[in-house]
Amino acid sequence: MSFYRDLQLDTAVLKERIRSGAASRQQVYYGTVLTAKAVLTLLFCTGFIVLYSVLFGAENSAAGVAVLLCVLAFQNADFGVSLGDSLKLLVFYFAVIAFFAGRGTFCLGQRWTGDEFGGYFFRCIWWAVLG
Repeated sequence: MSFYRDLQLDTAVLKERIRSGAASRQQVYYGTVLTAKAVLTLLFCTGFIVLYSVLFGAENSAAGVAVLLCVLAFQNADFGVSLGDSLKLLVFYFAVIAFFAGRGTFCLGQRWTGDEFGGYFFRCIWWAVLG
C-alpha cells in the first residue's frame, strides 16, 4: 500500500500493525505513518480554527471549535443520507448557525434580540430543523 493509503487506515489498525510487524523496518514505517497522521490532523485543526477566526472574527473562535468537532465526529458516521445531500445539509446547518446565532437565545425563551423579523425567521428555521 502507498503512504497515502496507509494514512487513511484507522489508528487501531496502525497500532496493531506496529505490534505485529515482523521486521523492525515495518514497525518504524507504521510508526511514521501514525505520527504523520497525528501531525496532519493537528495542522488541519489549527488551520481550520485560524481560518474560521479570520472569516468570522476572533470572538467566534469557540463556534469554530464546535464546527470542527462536528466535522471530525460525523465524518465517518452513517446516517443513511447520501454524501451529496449530507454536504448540502451540513452547509445549511452551519450557515444558519453562523448567520443567526445571535438571535438564538429567544429559542430557549430567554429574550428577543435585535430584529423581530430576523428572530421570527430564525425560530421558524429552528423548529423546522428540530421539529
